[in-house]
Amino acid sequence: MTSLDRAERRGRMIEGPGARIWAEEIGDRAAVPVLLVHRMAAQCFEWPDELLDGLLEAGYRVLVYDHRGFGWSESGPLDTPMLFQNLVDDAKAVLAAFDVDSVHLVGSSVGGVIARCVALECEGVARSLTFLGSSPGDGSLPVWSPEYTEVAFSPPGPSVDERVDYLVRELRVMSDARFDEAAAMVRAQRCVRRGWTLDSLRRVARAAKHRSLGERDLQQLLSIAVPCLVVHGTHDAVLGVEHGRMLARSIPGAQYVELAGMGHDIQPHHAAPILEMLLPIMARGDAALADHGTAERPRGSR
Repeated sequence: MTSLDRAERRGRMIEGPGARIWAEEIGDRAAVPVLLVHRMAAQCFEWPDELLDGLLEAGYRVLVYDHRGFGWSESGPLDTPMLFQNLVDDAKAVLAAFDVDSVHLVGSSVGGVIARCVALECEGVARSLTFLGSSPGDGSLPVWSPEYTEVAFSPPGPSVDERVDYLVRELRVMSDARFDEAAAMVRAQRCVRRGWTLDSLRRVARAAKHRSLGERDLQQLLSIAVPCLVVHGTHDAVLGVEHGRMLARSIPGAQYVELAGMGHDIQPHHAAPILEMLLPIMARGDAALADHGTAERPRGSR
């Protein structure tokens, strides 16, 4: 039996800005928390169990949530545009709901942008910051391979089967050579069953696209002063390695690692190499706070 199997899992609706958000807390309430912020349109169950288990085994507790408009989370008022700041505020609402004032932040893709906004807007909250397949937001960098572009511009119809087929095609392109078609089908079916629509995808995509980017955004990265890790897959079809490299260069002292063969989606077999890099970064953040007499290291850490 794994640590994840043994762990208590507590889920509930929390009040976000204009929408209720489904969030889950996994593990010992007394342990140091880790907030996992997934890529655009993702749901809380899509993090690999192997990654969650490794974090729990190391003595942490894990917070995950459904992005606004997906899974069991509400989309908010349909008569007003969704803003990127709504997504940032949702993450902050999750922390507030679970009484968290100090946390390790881990963000995948646009979740990395959300995580860094939380770190910058909530001074002293971040213990460490980890980016998985993310970007600094520089508009000059190339995005989307031809294969991913083809999927993105072939939206699904409204039926369950059409939406499931779209998600499987998307997962295939975002995967690596070890793509598991059967597992992707189960995952896509669960996404649609819990809540996934094209309208919600378009709303959140517009919010991400219209977010203000520029020199100010890049300058803010220079002010990040906690231990940072940037991990990028060499076969990322959504955000090429140029994004990870520039992001790491923009953050003083950031550790940068390229995982050979990894795509944009985080799959079960990526958990071990990610944890091998992630846990030491988190331990550094815990030790820095402990040295200042403001926190203890989590049980199970070294």
